[in-house]
This record gives sequence, C-alpha cells and structure tokens, in this order.
Amino acid sequence: MLLKKHRLLQKHRRPSSILGRFSQKLRKLTPDPSTILGVGRATVPRLRADFGAGSSGTPAPRKAWGGRRHALLAPDQEQAFVSKWRAKAEAGELVVLSAVRADLEKQLDRKVAAEVFYRLMHRHRWRKVAPDTRHPKGDPTKQEEWRTKPCRKTSA
Repeated sequence: MLLKKHRLLQKHRRPSSILGRFSQKLRKLTPDPSTILGVGRATVPRLRADFGAGSSGTPAPRKAWGGRRHALLAPDQEQAFVSKWRAKAEAGELVVLSAVRADLEKQLDRKVAAEVFYRLMHRHRWRKVAPDTRHPKGDPTKQEEWRTKPCRKTSA
C-alpha cells in the first residue's frame, strides 16, 4: 500500500514541477514549487528535466552523477606520480612528504592544500612511518653516564 502511494506521488510530482515554470508572473503569489511538492529545491529541476525528456515511471539513471569532479589529476596520472616516489621508498630512501607535495605543486603549477595532498596519499595507501626515536649516532653508554651523574647543588 505504501509503495503504491509512493508511485502515485512520484507520478504527480513530475507534472506539478512544471507548475513553477508557468507561474513566473505569479511568483509573488505562489510559493516555491519545492514546498508544494514536498521535495528539496535541487530536486525540482531534475523532475522538470525528467518530465521534459518524457520519462515515465522511474527516473532514468544519472550518468554524470557523482564521481571526481574536482580532482587535480586523473586516476592514472595520480598512480604514475605516486609510483615515482614509491620506487624511491622501496629502494630504501627516506621519502619526506613535504618534498613530494612540492613536486606535485611543481607538476600542477599551483598550490595544493595540505588536506588535499594527504587525501591523495591516503588513496594510494601511503601512511606515516616515523623513524625510530634513537639517534643513529647516539652512544647509549654516554647517555646513561650523563643521566646518572649527580647534579651539583649551588649554595646561595
């Protein structure tokens, strides 16, 4: 029963969305078509387009809906960019992300926000691997000796 009401409502929404076009002179008197139809403001143009295309029943699948509209690089270009740095990392080099970001900015000829860059790296499964906390030239015996020395008390 509920599904039947839903389909009936959809059939009446499409022609009713055209109402907003013809009532432009009466715009002050008639409310927004989205409030009449009980849908969002962005849905009304879609309903009009569906009605104008002559679709009946269910709406046509949207081919241009979703996707990477604001991508800096195409997926294959991103892969090529990251693979260059991945080869260096696999060879044992320490890859600093500030240098990678500078290279990306140079390739694009524009600034890249830090969040955008880190999302790109996350998409390609990069993660932060911090070096060990021990300094490679540190001498543990000297450090222990220095730590265990009694401090001098100064007389005031």
